[in-house]
Amino acid sequence: MKKAIIGSTFLLSGILVSMSILITGVILEPTVGSWNGSRLLTTISVKELSVPFAIGIILSIIGLLILIIELCNKKDRTA
Repeated sequence: MKKAIIGSTFLLSGILVSMSILITGVILEPTVGSWNGSRLLTTISVKELSVPFAIGIILSIIGLLILIIELCNKKDRTA
């Protein structure tokens, strides 16, 4: 049960960080003069928000993995 709470916390905090960076990128998008490829990702990299965005994605993945492992362990205990 504790691992499920920890996994949920990691997942939600990672999603919150990533979504706030994406929203910030959308707000700051008009300030980027030229871009190559995705305009949103260029804005995130130009405004030096890549590291927090990557941390948010990593937190989400870790939280999801913890939840999946806990779910598999829970099924093993009941069988």
